[in-house]
Amino acid sequence: VAALYISVKLNERLAFGSKEFAIISHGMYSVEDIEDTEWLILQGVSWRLCPPTSLQAGLLIISLMLNRAVAMTFEQGTWNFIKDEVAFQTENSVRDYYFTT
Repeated sequence: VAALYISVKLNERLAFGSKEFAIISHGMYSVEDIEDTEWLILQGVSWRLCPPTSLQAGLLIISLMLNRAVAMTFEQGTWNFIKDEVAFQTENSVRDYYFTT
């Protein structure tokens, strides 16, 4: 349950709390059980979870720079070009050892 809880927190836009997972488990696990086990798992993997990829970070930065109103005025082709260019540039940057360390 704790592993599922961590996975949902990492990958889903809508996160559920440990209280919801305790309810879903029908009393098999308490909130404390789930949180304690989550802590043990995180310590066990030395907090090495899947960070965002360079492409995800680039697209997030672009979306933060452009508010929704501005982005909606772009034609679909323009948006696709921007996303393709971000993908191209991030792929090129990780080829250079300087940018990966």
